[in-house]
Amino acid sequence: KLLSVRRSGSTVACEFSMTNNGPDLSNVDLSNSTNTYAYDNEGGYYTYGMGTYNMTLTLAGSTKDGGSFIRKPFPSGVTMKCEIKFLDVPTSVTSFTNITMYIRTYASSWEFDNEHIVIKNLEI
Repeated sequence: KLLSVRRSGSTVACEFSMTNNGPDLSNVDLSNSTNTYAYDNEGGYYTYGMGTYNMTLTLAGSTKDGGSFIRKPFPSGVTMKCEIKFLDVPTSVTSFTNITMYIRTYASSWEFDNEHIVIKNLEI
C-alpha cells in the first residue's frame, strides 16, 4: 500500500507498507542492489550498484548499504513500513514509470521464493 510520495530538493522518498496476509514467514529480504531499480519519465535510471548509486531502501526502520539484503522476520498479520529514496532526481521529473523491488520470502530457513514488487506510473 502506497503511503506517501515526497520531494525535498533532488531527493524523492516513497513510503509504502507490506502486510503478510498469509502464513508466518521466518524472514523476508528486500534487496538494496541492482535487482531493485527504477526509471523516471525522462529515462533516468536508479539503482544501487554497477556504478550507479542513487537509491536507498529502508525496511521496518533498517537500512543497509547497497549490494545486500535487509532481512526481517515476517509473521502472519504483521504490517511493515518500507521506504525507497531516489537521489539526484532532476526537478523536471514528474513521475517514475517503473519501480521494481526484489523481495525474497522464506517459509523456513532454507525454503524461499523470489518475487518482485512492481509500481508503475507513480506521480511525484
